[in-house]
Amino acid sequence: MKIGRKIALFYTLVTVLTTMAVIGVFYLFSSRYIDGLYRSYLREKAFLTAQKHWERDEVDEQSYQTIQRKYDAAGGQRDFVGYG
Repeated sequence: MKIGRKIALFYTLVTVLTTMAVIGVFYLFSSRYIDGLYRSYLREKAFLTAQKHWERDEVDEQSYQTIQRKYDAAGGQRDFVGYG
């Protein structure tokens, strides 16, 4: 193999590997960020759902209305459908 082909192959390989490494790092950081965002949303949604359905008889009407507004603002459904 001539030296020109070896140099071209070497720099092509370096370029491809560098590109793959950058894409891999970007994927890892973005997937971690998205997973963390999803977990925080899910945690907040679960907490608000629990408050809405299990604390109605334990809080006064004004506090319950505040909970209901937070639940609706978080994109909650009006009717709860459970599994089972």
